[in-house]
Amino acid sequence: AGTGIAPFKGFVQEFASESSARPKTLLFFGCTKRDTDFLYKDVFQKASNDKVLGELVTAFSREQAHKVYVQHRLGERGSDLAALAKEGAHFYVCGSLAMGAAVREELAKALGNSDYVTRLHTEG
Repeated sequence: AGTGIAPFKGFVQEFASESSARPKTLLFFGCTKRDTDFLYKDVFQKASNDKVLGELVTAFSREQAHKVYVQHRLGERGSDLAALAKEGAHFYVCGSLAMGAAVREELAKALGNSDYVTRLHTEG
């Protein structure tokens, strides 16, 4: 659960310590169950409530009959992601290799330009 999420906790804590205005920041987080696997839940929820994060978008795959993953949430927010990309947004992804491929596919759909997504992947 939460593969690689620790650096994002650090980003959020750094954002909270800055006094300057920040661009809109969305954090998509997924795990199996909210109550047992949501790493740093208090940190991320506080950041969202305090508007350090523009939005915290969650996906809990085992809390309903139909599994919901981060890539599904990305697909639901495709127009928001496209707008952010036009503003020069940075996209950071952590998780399993399979999840990363699914996220890349959703970003390609949202951005409508697989070359852009390939460049994002290449640039890290």
